[in-house]
Parts: sequence; structure tokens; C-alpha cells
Amino acid sequence: MINDIIGYLDFIDVSSFNYSHKNNQDELMFSNVKFQSLSNPIELLNSCDIAIVGVPEGRNSKGEFTSLAPNQIRKDLYGLYVPNKINIIDFGNIKQGKTVKATYVALTE
Repeated sequence: MINDIIGYLDFIDVSSFNYSHKNNQDELMFSNVKFQSLSNPIELLNSCDIAIVGVPEGRNSKGEFTSLAPNQIRKDLYGLYVPNKINIIDFGNIKQGKTVKATYVALTE
């Protein structure tokens, strides 16, 4: 399945997350995330509790920085503490298509 959609995705640069200033890092949501990449293909959707796909599309928005939202949301979300183990897969962001409609088609796929 993932081989069918891998061309639609831009993977997340895990090094952009830095939570070294936080205590109990093993309790952060970040420690529960498996990140999709070419070197780390994740096939088992049924093994996760939450699957995340960002859509950095802002061409139909009035917000100037809407396309930056997925990565900012990740930064804030993954820095939260979670009391229980959650299995999360982050597939990355849908690549922006030549048109807004093309991006929506990629997301639908």
C-alpha cells in the first residue's frame, strides 16, 4: 500500500524536533511516533492508534502562512506529555500539486 502513495509524500526531517529542554522525554508524544521514510517504510496501518498526514496547502486560504501549519502543529503536538503509550505513524506531508485540486486528489489517494 505505502509503495502506491510514497510518491505523494514529503517525509519529515526528524532532526527539526528538539525537546532536549523538557524533562521525562520518554513521556513525550514524540517518543511514540514512527516516522515514514524511504529507509523506514511503515506498512502496518492497523498497528497504529493514530496516523498523521500533513497538508501544506494554503492557496485557497486567506492565511498568509497556512502552508506552514502542518509542521508547526507537529512541533507543538509532539512536545506534549502523554500518560499512556500511543502508537503514532507520521507519514509526512502531501506534496503540493501544480493546482489546489491536484493536491486534494493526492490527499484523496
